[in-house]
Amino acid sequence: GGHPDGARQWRVKGTSWVLYADAFEYSKKGIVLNRIDVSMDPKPDSRTPFARVTTNQLVWLDGICLGISREKVMEILNRHSLSPRQKEGRIEVSAPGFYRLNQQEKYELWTAEFKFNTNGLIWFSLGAEEKPRSDKN
Repeated sequence: GGHPDGARQWRVKGTSWVLYADAFEYSKKGIVLNRIDVSMDPKPDSRTPFARVTTNQLVWLDGICLGISREKVMEILNRHSLSPRQKEGRIEVSAPGFYRLNQQEKYELWTAEFKFNTNGLIWFSLGAEEKPRSDKN
């Protein structure tokens, strides 16, 4: 994106999991995380540092984590009324929300995407983005 050095990547100790996070630093209060990906990489780069999290801390909606089945992901998303869609071989959900970063920027669309192989969930991404503006006056 338009913010150099905003993204970071880590390995999760004892697993093939890789954590990628993209954030903005807007104030002394902290950063604003606008995207996080959790994926499997059987041979992650050994120079990548380890995260200070465990696999138990990388679970979303009380059950979505790497390795679970497509059916289980669909069940959890439906249980939370998120209306999952099949899109180009993956599952996607989105929901409106609102978070103002500053006077010019605000996040209004929250998305989650999920990719699978025959063994289950191999990648998921959670993100927030600015909602496209309508050209109507």
